Amino acid sequence: MEIFDKIKFDSNKIPRGCLYFYSSLVMTNFFKIKPDSFKRGKPVFLFEKRFAEYFGAKFAISFSYARTSLYYLLKVFNFPAGSEVLTTPVTIPDIINAIVSNGLKPVFIDFSSNTGSVKVKDIEANINKNTKCILVTHLNGVPSDIDKIREIARKNKLILLEDASQGIGGKFGARYLGRWGEAGIFSLSTLKPLSTFVGGMVLTDNKVLAAKLRKHAVDNAERKNFSFLTQLFKEWFLFIFSNKYVFSFFTFYFIKIISCLFPGFIDKAQHLDREQVKKWEGIPSKYKAPFTNFQANIGLGAIERLKLDAEKRIKLGEILYFQLDEAGVPGLTKEFLKPGCTFWRFPLWVKNPKKIRRYLLNNHIDSTVSGLRCCSREPAFNKFNKLTPEAFKFIDNMIFLPIHSNMNVTQIINIARIIRDYYE
Repeated sequence: MEIFDKIKFDSNKIPRGCLYFYSSLVMTNFFKIKPDSFKRGKPVFLFEKRFAEYFGAKFAISFSYARTSLYYLLKVFNFPAGSEVLTTPVTIPDIINAIVSNGLKPVFIDFSSNTGSVKVKDIEANINKNTKCILVTHLNGVPSDIDKIREIARKNKLILLEDASQGIGGKFGARYLGRWGEAGIFSLSTLKPLSTFVGGMVLTDNKVLAAKLRKHAVDNAERKNFSFLTQLFKEWFLFIFSNKYVFSFFTFYFIKIISCLFPGFIDKAQHLDREQVKKWEGIPSKYKAPFTNFQANIGLGAIERLKLDAEKRIKLGEILYFQLDEAGVPGLTKEFLKPGCTFWRFPLWVKNPKKIRRYLLNNHIDSTVSGLRCCSREPAFNKFNKLTPEAFKFIDNMIFLPIHSNMNVTQIINIARIIRDYYE
């Protein structure tokens, strides 16, 4: 039994990720809760203004979730029913729901090999008279070929949207991800480097578009369906158990035991794979909560930390990539050398994910697999399903190595050494 192989009770265990949970900010604002803390007021306006300034945009509009942001974006554009949106197959299913529930057709574009980015030539091949929009998702903090995609959109008079939730703070050249198209959407969950617990944001320079979006954000908010304090306590619980010392002396061994006794349970619990994907009939009420003053006050503090966090992940990513590349480790992303690669998570394509993850866990490194779905094969979207082999491979043959702002160079070098030893 492998549960306690090479057991060492030390504080050097590495969790698969971290929650961007700013405990001092949270506690400060928690003890300042007032009747208007869970309403949409002046602090929200100030956070939107600061968010827009940081990314060099004219307008920022906050929503309860990134998927809510996309739903109302597409509603505002008011494309004719049946219009096509070219998009990645790998995303959360509700991004596809946001497209379909607006009466639009998602057209899935496969990835280039070992990149996680859509194949540019396949975008051009799928454009027809019904195509109205391209939605680009920057996965893992690795920029897509957004400059080339923008030129295709301009040439064909298409609306270009970006989902930069996993690439927040990253750049392509001198421009931030999420700033290349007509609008960019962002997730502000605790797993993202800029966190307000839950939340979504839209950036745009279009004044008319911003005004219409803000009206939806205000008019369609339903407070009765939002339990922010429940979310707060849940995230606090996860934050504690991912703490360096709690994780090393307790959580790590719990994961190891559960992984041995019930393989796959931890991944399912983390990624909520227990629930079957369901199609929306309009946007569910639970996604129409207001973005609150409490969240905004946390966001105002958190945004000041984003630049340093992104710079650290860039540095750690460079070290890990070149250590693995020098050792001849297969399965590295082919797009690392693009500027602005912040590595929200570090992808590695492998032949046997279960075997290498078990090996890593025995060496005190907790890795993970994608929590996203390949929507081009989801039964809920069977009307739009198509063969996307590279996207299938992204989900089925890739693991994520830990890389987050709580780590240091020594830990990164240790991960590289352990991976190298595995292949040797």
